[in-house]
Order: sequence, then C-alpha cells, then structure tokens
Amino acid sequence: MSRKATAALLMVSAAALFVAAFWVARATMLKSQSAAFRPYIATVAESLYKGASDKPFQTTYWVEAMRDDGSEATARRVQAPDHNWYEERTILDLTDGKRISIDPITKSVTTYPLTARATSFYMASRTECARAAGIQAANILGYNAVEIAFGATQEFGRPGRKVVSHEWEAPALGCLRLDQDVTFLDPQSGAVLGRRTVRVLTVTEGEPSAALFTIPVNYIERSPSEVFSIFDSRFHKPDHPKTDDLLDRVYQTAQAHGH
Repeated sequence: MSRKATAALLMVSAAALFVAAFWVARATMLKSQSAAFRPYIATVAESLYKGASDKPFQTTYWVEAMRDDGSEATARRVQAPDHNWYEERTILDLTDGKRISIDPITKSVTTYPLTARATSFYMASRTECARAAGIQAANILGYNAVEIAFGATQEFGRPGRKVVSHEWEAPALGCLRLDQDVTFLDPQSGAVLGRRTVRVLTVTEGEPSAALFTIPVNYIERSPSEVFSIFDSRFHKPDHPKTDDLLDRVYQTAQAHGH
C-alpha cells in the first residue's frame, strides 16, 4: 500500500475512532484536568486479515508512551523504497495543545494545533472508561480492563461497510487500549470483509524517554501535500492530488482554528 493510500486510510480510521471515542465520552467533556496520569511505555502489535481468514497477511509493531500530563507519543519503524528503515512518530501534546507528525524520510514536521475543546476532549478520554457503567471487565497483562463496544456503518469509497469494534481499556493507564478487535462487514450480506486486531504485548510503567516527545530542530514544518511531494520526487512515485487536497484541508482547518 502506498504512503498516500495508507495516510488516507489512517485518516478515515482516525475519524471513525474519533466518532467511537466521542460516543463513549460525550457526557464528560472536561474543562480542566489537574490529576497526573500513570506514565508508561507499551509495545503494540497490529495484525490485518483478509475476509474471514484467521491468518494475518500483515503484522506491524510500534511503541506507545504516555507522560504524566496525559500527552502521548507513538513511534513505528517503516521501510522506505530505498530499503532503509526510519522511525516515524506522532505526538499528541496536551500541555501545548498540538498533534504533531514527524517524518524522518523527508525531515518534515506537520503540526495540527488543537482547540481548547479538542484538548479537553482528549483529557476526558483518559478517564472515561473508568466511569462507564454496566460493562464487562477482564484482567489483561495484570491490569483490570473494561470492554468498550462500538458499531457503525461507514460510507466511504465503494461499497460501504459495517464496522464492529470491541476493545478492552485499562482505567489505571489512562484508558490505554490493551486489546482491540475490529471486524469489517458487508452491510447487506453480513459477510466478513476483513479484520484488524491490536494487542498490547508489554507495558512498562514510568516516565517515558523525553526523546519520544522531542521534535528534531533541523526538521521543517510542511503540509501533507508538501511532504508527499518531496517523497514522490525522491522515490519517483506517482502523484495523487485528490488525496493531497483532502489531507491539506484537514491540516489547514487545524491551523486556522487551533490555538
């Protein structure tokens, strides 16, 4: 899958997860958050399945970390067309009110300022699973975890698909998702189109390395289309202007309405 197709899929998935999170947290949008969270660093595995197969066709690994202020960072290794490996990072900085993508391949930083409401929403999501009533609990990796379920029909591309998600979150770790199973179904026939599972493999408590949250001083702020243009030029990849335009609109909206 191309970087642009992956970016578009991640944006759609992020939008779907945002809707799911909003459904969970809709009653508790916090205006402030003073309590410290339990910091940690976790290793995570994601597996993708085609149709009803129980054997993944792709498994990737990454690191997730959270500071005691609720800010989080994700770092994953990706292989570029030149066969070299790079570590891409995403930072959600709730103290400064920014979501930042760091691309080492093009030495770019893409910053999405958060509104005060968005920052409060993310803060609320760190504690909402502890207040959910009438849900099942389990012990995963030694942590009490509560089940969060969500189902919706998404209409993007052709055809639409129904998405059913079950995940287990740990209240003690700021509602860290310890286990998630997402099934994609045909909305008419109910046939399984594919699955995505996310599993936390290890959790180490303690303040994570500051390096995960550090922005390289020599990287340049760029819009998504600028990042893709440099990548395409370097590796002779084809342009996808519609994808660029869509991602740029998200970026420009954040720049205009964030802090």
